[in-house]
Amino acid sequence: MVFFSIEAMSFRWRLLKLGLILTFVVGFLMGGLALSVKTLEIVDQDETRTIATIALTVNGALKLAGVELAEEDQVLPGIHHSVREGMTVRIIRAQEVELEVDGRKWTVKTCFADPYELLVAEGIQLGELDQIDMGYGLEGTKWIKVTRITEEVLEERVEVPFDTFEQPDNKLNIGQRRVVVPGQNGVILKKIKVVKADGVEVS
Repeated sequence: MVFFSIEAMSFRWRLLKLGLILTFVVGFLMGGLALSVKTLEIVDQDETRTIATIALTVNGALKLAGVELAEEDQVLPGIHHSVREGMTVRIIRAQEVELEVDGRKWTVKTCFADPYELLVAEGIQLGELDQIDMGYGLEGTKWIKVTRITEEVLEERVEVPFDTFEQPDNKLNIGQRRVVVPGQNGVILKKIKVVKADGVEVS
């Protein structure tokens, strides 16, 4: 006959309960971890890749994926947006743009593709007639130039000499002349439109 002491049975029961609890906890954690893993697509300019992540936010997912962002880069949706299964994250990389406005040149790093949005962001006010030109330099750097266009209407008074009309008068002797109505020079008002580009007259 085999006899077990009460203390030995109690110890074994405790070990069994502890093992069951640990198994449950580990299983719960593993199941929760599996449920928290989400798949998302990262579109970084011309590169697209799919990752699995346990991050809660877009920022966390990008960091875990080793994606480095510059301060001026734009992420859609925002970096604080919650991660959802199957979502697409787009990264718009900032580019250097050389601006020339009012005789001043400077370079900015921006994600704005629309020149109007960029100029507004830089605090540049545009007039109705202002002209915007843009292109790319030899090194591929984008440039934007604003030309200030102004129009001014000038008035010019031009004097026109009066005409002389002669009419016969039987009361006058032959060869004699008399002014009936004194003539006056006339005036023509001319309006001239002057167009200037950055203060220089162009037409």
